[in-house]
Amino acid sequence: MRNIKKTASFFIICFSLFSIFINSAFADSSIETQHFRVLRFEGKVDESKLREAGQKLESAYADVTTLLGITSYKSGKIEARVWGGKLVRPHMSAYTVVNFHIDYVDIPIIRHELAHILLHKCLPNVPRWFDEGVAQYAERSLIMALDRLPSYPKDFALRKLDNAFTKADIHKGEVSSEEERAYLYSYGAVSYLIEKYGKEKLGTVLQGRGDFNGRFEKAYGKNIENFEKELKNIY
Repeated sequence: MRNIKKTASFFIICFSLFSIFINSAFADSSIETQHFRVLRFEGKVDESKLREAGQKLESAYADVTTLLGITSYKSGKIEARVWGGKLVRPHMSAYTVVNFHIDYVDIPIIRHELAHILLHKCLPNVPRWFDEGVAQYAERSLIMALDRLPSYPKDFALRKLDNAFTKADIHKGEVSSEEERAYLYSYGAVSYLIEKYGKEKLGTVLQGRGDFNGRFEKAYGKNIENFEKELKNIY
């Protein structure tokens, strides 16, 4: 009986020490800022580096919310996964979390990905052309000069861009000319909306009620089909 008690005590002590170790390791693996939970996802990343990354994320967040004219994120904190170790550039996962290497904190790309996340929280079923156009606007913090807007073909339709974006998702790193045009057309369309109707209209769409088409028509006084005709007639 005495040996059994000693054995049980030994395992209890080992389990307690293991729990303390695990809790300490987890506590050091992430930090929280006002809008983010910054998580060390893989490799060695010092806590000071996590806090520095958190500051950069908050700065990018402030830029994006100002550009888009929207208020704070209303679904808890945004998760940011930070890689350490071997220098790689992990894919930036849109709509859910932000991923980046601690030695490659590309602020414009982070703004791009945050725009996706915030846009989908405001408008879950946003069409891809508007989603990518707004994200490119947030990435660059400026609109495309109107004299550089692409020439839209007569059979152009924004809904046709979805196929090109789907190809871009499947073939990461192998962007075709069709896919490049899809991003260009999307960025150009959003740039035109901002230049002609003002940035405030973006906020009207994002903060409105109903589906995208209804919000768009209420904000701009025209439906998507008439907006496409406007683009083709001018450019």
